[in-house]
Amino acid sequence: MTTRIPWDEGPGWLRDYQPIQADLSTLAEFAKALQDEVNRNFVPHARRTVDKLNSVPFTAPDGFVELTEAYTTYSNTLERTLELLNAHSAATWDLAAAAETIAKRYRDSDAYSAATVADVRGALNGDATGSG
Repeated sequence: MTTRIPWDEGPGWLRDYQPIQADLSTLAEFAKALQDEVNRNFVPHARRTVDKLNSVPFTAPDGFVELTEAYTTYSNTLERTLELLNAHSAATWDLAAAAETIAKRYRDSDAYSAATVADVRGALNGDATGSG
């Protein structure tokens, strides 16, 4: 048992902080599940949705301002939808990659116990080298 020096315990409001334990084999499985979700489910569905949205034919007669404005709004909304779909896919993939990196980097208990919040942040930010 180690004795902690009172001034070295950190702020009082964190003294009851409990570390979160993670089963690294489960973390690796979580990463794989996220990757599968993106590749097998999200991407095919997103493609079908986008294909349907892009298949809307449009021709507006000259001078039909309202219809032209409606189509402009539709086009802008479609563009934003594509951005959000891509962002969701990328963020999910990044989370999966971070989980996989953490699981690989800290496979044994010694490495796991040496992991720091900075290591996890680094993995989430795509730092392949990390500090662990």
